[in-house]
Amino acid sequence: MESKIKKKYFQDCFVVSAFTTMLWVLQIYMINTVGGIISDPVTKTAITIVGISAAAFATASSAAVLVHLKKNTIQIYTEEIMTYQHK
Repeated sequence: MESKIKKKYFQDCFVVSAFTTMLWVLQIYMINTVGGIISDPVTKTAITIVGISAAAFATASSAAVLVHLKKNTIQIYTEEIMTYQHK
C-alpha cells in the first residue's frame, strides 16, 4: 500500500509541476508577443507586471496544493486507493 501511495503522490506532484511550468512558458510567450505589438512603454510594463503577477499567483496556488498533498499524503491516497479497490 505504501508504494502505491508514494507512486500516486509523485504522479500528482509531477502533474502540478508540469502544469505550472507550462503556465510560465505560456505566460512569458504571451508577454513577449503582446509586448512586441504594443509600442507604449508604460503599457508594456503594465502588461508585464500583470502577467508575472498572474503567473506568480498561480504558482503560489500550486505550491499550496503541493504542501497540502505532502501534509495529508496518507489520508488522501489511502482513501483514493480504497475507493478504487471497492469499485
